[in-house]
Amino acid sequence: GMINICLNAIGEVPLSVGTNLDSLQPGTDSAIASAIITKTMFEVQNEGYYFNTDKGFTFIPDSEDFIAKPANLLRIDPGKTRNRSRIIIKNGKFYNLDTQDFKFKEEIKADAVWLIDYEELPFSAFNYIAYRAAVLFQEATIASPDLGRIAEKNAIKAKFVLDKEHLRYKDYNLLGVISKRNRLPN
Repeated sequence: GMINICLNAIGEVPLSVGTNLDSLQPGTDSAIASAIITKTMFEVQNEGYYFNTDKGFTFIPDSEDFIAKPANLLRIDPGKTRNRSRIIIKNGKFYNLDTQDFKFKEEIKADAVWLIDYEELPFSAFNYIAYRAAVLFQEATIASPDLGRIAEKNAIKAKFVLDKEHLRYKDYNLLGVISKRNRLPN
């Protein structure tokens, strides 16, 4: 998995199949790699890709007019929806900066970027996160220029594949505008 890709980046022996990741000894290369992978998962997925972004997602207030932040929600962007007010997440709830209030009388539509568990990631995203984490892990542990170049090269290739797949799903043209060529006429 991802930890073994990181260990490979510094020439370490991979973990055995079936290793309990919850029992990694603190301070070991495996535990350091695991922590870097977790951080990298958040950083990469926070960019928002086709596999973890819902456009115009509906958030519904509870009976007390609060909207609690779902556990795997990384961020929201009310952007070009009808809720152009500045909504953020504060203290685990949605908060309207314009009204300075946590209460919402109606549903909120916003683009939602979700944290996806590594088992559910598309292969291209899994690879990019693993190789990006391997670069960071290699820099944090041994900082070898030669191994660093190899790790960076793998990360660049994986990012290219992920970006290509993302653009294919989003159907952008060269100007960064969503293409109309595959749309059905109204």
